[in-house]
Amino acid sequence: MKSNIHNEIPFIDRFFSSAIFVLRHAFPNSPSLESARKKNVASIITKLKEQKVSAFRTLEVERYDELSEQDFVKNYLNKGLPVIFTKGAESWPCTQKWSLDYLKATYPTDEFSLIDSTGLVEDSYDMSEGKDRPVLIDKIKATDFVDALKKGDKTYLRFCPIMETHPELCDDLDHNWLKKYRRCFLGISYQTFIGPMKRKTPLHSETTAFFYIMADGEKQWTLYSPTALPLINPETEGRGYNYTKLNLEKPDPVKYAGFEYLTRYNCHLKKGDILFVPAWMWHEVESLTNAWGVSYRFTSLRGFLKHPAFFIVRLFFSKPSFLEILYYSFFRSDIAKRKENLLTPKIYLKK
Repeated sequence: MKSNIHNEIPFIDRFFSSAIFVLRHAFPNSPSLESARKKNVASIITKLKEQKVSAFRTLEVERYDELSEQDFVKNYLNKGLPVIFTKGAESWPCTQKWSLDYLKATYPTDEFSLIDSTGLVEDSYDMSEGKDRPVLIDKIKATDFVDALKKGDKTYLRFCPIMETHPELCDDLDHNWLKKYRRCFLGISYQTFIGPMKRKTPLHSETTAFFYIMADGEKQWTLYSPTALPLINPETEGRGYNYTKLNLEKPDPVKYAGFEYLTRYNCHLKKGDILFVPAWMWHEVESLTNAWGVSYRFTSLRGFLKHPAFFIVRLFFSKPSFLEILYYSFFRSDIAKRKENLLTPKIYLKK
């Protein structure tokens, strides 16, 4: 994997596209900014063609059976590149215990929220109708959820706070390993994903870096550099995450002109694998089987500040605001009190 993947688009064009991205949040629906964006994209396409960049270039995320802390920090964390620790969690209790049957047997009467948030749900399942906040569609008991999945239902528990309501599950992760490899200046959080095969979370990017631990099942990941911003053309709605309406299988050649010149990373994550995803990296995820995974999130200061446009938008133009995130995470840690911020996990300082 080449370490200059973030520099495929010339620096001057990345600079202008970042400035336009910020300004479009400050002045939404501005025709002049949209015109400037299109000119910027045209310039990028011309230069990439001159460089004879091949279309639809794909790289596999690098895998290691063993990767030292020093090599991980130097070659992946600091450079903002993804990497897989193959079977890194194979011996952890979570991969030994967690499954749909375990969920049903251990927490049969627990109710979990079904959350639908624009940009994070496939069009055919999207019920949020463009609202500004994640939408609580319904609640479902663990027993009913598991039984429905086994009958072919496609209900998906995204951002499930089960590790907050049942902190004993946190003990099923190897925190010594996680502390060793993370670089964290604020705190850590958990987001759990339990769902059926053939469900997908469309292309998006998030504030924090994270380790994704594949406790059960398999998933296919597609990732792009944060610097792909101008050709991915994300929506500018000021949410707590960045998303695009780009369909990776059938990209609109007008709205996403030049997308074919971006290099993508692919990886097939299997049970026991740990995937590192840098802050702000674009990713789309599809479940290949019924699956249970957990995202262990941490704020790496270097990664957080490495892409200033995303940082500025997140700090000043997003809802919930960064200060609200801290408030809901630290002072309203009861999940019931976070109904307006369902994607806001509790932040732990001492884990």
